[in-house]
Amino acid sequence: MNIGELVEQIQLSNWINPILITPKQIIVSGHRRWQAALQLNWDSIPVEIRAFPNRLSELEALLSENLARSKTREQKVREANSWKEVESARAKQRQEAGIKIDESDNLMDIFSEGRKGTTRDLVAAKVGLGSGVTYTKAAKVVTQIDGEIQAGNEEWAEAWRSILNTVSIQAAYSLLKLPRKQQKQILDLIATGAARTPKEAALLLAEEASLDDPRLFVSGDFAVVNIDPNLTFAPSDLRWNGYWGRVEGTGTSGLIVLNLGSEMLQFYSRDLVEIDEPSDEFLQVASKVLRLRSLDLDELEIALLDVLQQRLEFTPRQLLHLEYLEKVLTLPRLPGA
Repeated sequence: MNIGELVEQIQLSNWINPILITPKQIIVSGHRRWQAALQLNWDSIPVEIRAFPNRLSELEALLSENLARSKTREQKVREANSWKEVESARAKQRQEAGIKIDESDNLMDIFSEGRKGTTRDLVAAKVGLGSGVTYTKAAKVVTQIDGEIQAGNEEWAEAWRSILNTVSIQAAYSLLKLPRKQQKQILDLIATGAARTPKEAALLLAEEASLDDPRLFVSGDFAVVNIDPNLTFAPSDLRWNGYWGRVEGTGTSGLIVLNLGSEMLQFYSRDLVEIDEPSDEFLQVASKVLRLRSLDLDELEIALLDVLQQRLEFTPRQLLHLEYLEKVLTLPRLPGA
């Protein structure tokens, strides 16, 4: 329920659940109810006053009260960080008291779930982030958000938030691993609304680079696929990296159509390296490899062609294997064989 719906509900019922506050009038639970009351211009609302022995107990109460709230991934990370703070403080208290207890046992008391595991795994499960690994990735992104804000990069901070909260933790974490220059380009596109996700932004950048690329290919040229491995959001065609193919023309949006034997794929020109002045031997081998690729092959036959399609020069043994394979695959087959 968003704040607008809460305001409407309270207005219709003319009743509000008491909010929880400390003797110093600090709200522990009920911030949204307080905001709704302000929007309704209420002069007063019911409260429950509760005294806490220390700040740590107050923090635990706040976290426990907020467990049921609908939260963004960023909010879940910050809540998990607070739970870790609680555990660290409790561990220090145990140490000072000379009590030895496994950290997961202590967290079982805090969470009342009876679960074993590391601190990060337990806090991640508690706030709804899944595993400790997922929490760690998301926490690094939240740290980046805070860093952008401190540096005055508010728009980039909002772009990070958008990716983390509306796309996925993995998308935000993958972007975090890219070089800073590439990060900025992607964040700018998302901040301006030109792209919604890092993948969309990366594809836009690749298209722009292709349009600016002076390299031209014509049908019959041979080129090696050379997609930048640092481009986290590269297409699935990345599996063809290092393989050569024959240019068959241009496709949609000016992309280069490359014949790889078993399939025709389209690439940006920047992702291809032309084979200059291929030798006659290469051209003969390439013609055979591409033709054989289109046949029904077993794993061993595919492995042999894989080796050949990643080389520009060939050993006598490789040529002999290719000749044998060509004979086997082109022999006439008996009906039903």
